[in-house]
Amino acid sequence: MNILKAALLGRTLDHSISPAVHRALFPIVRSKVMIEFDSIDYSNIECADVEEFIGFVNRGFEKGFAGFNVTFPYKYIASTLASDSSSIVKQINSANTIR
Repeated sequence: MNILKAALLGRTLDHSISPAVHRALFPIVRSKVMIEFDSIDYSNIECADVEEFIGFVNRGFEKGFAGFNVTFPYKYIASTLASDSSSIVKQINSANTIR
């Protein structure tokens, strides 16, 4: 079984419904497009500060994460991490996704 491992990174995530939304949408997307994954493991990960956020992004891929959604307050930092970010990310200095 091939599991897509992803997470929302941010601070104060108690209210976030991201895991439930991703788990609900995954089977729908999977039925419409060819993907290599059978299921999704999606979680919220609290990062207390910028150093913890950057550290988790750097170690996350080693731990099998395919990507991350990013929320407050790390969107600007996320926009600076990728070497191949889109032009809109560069223009607004904000990124929602790290892959």
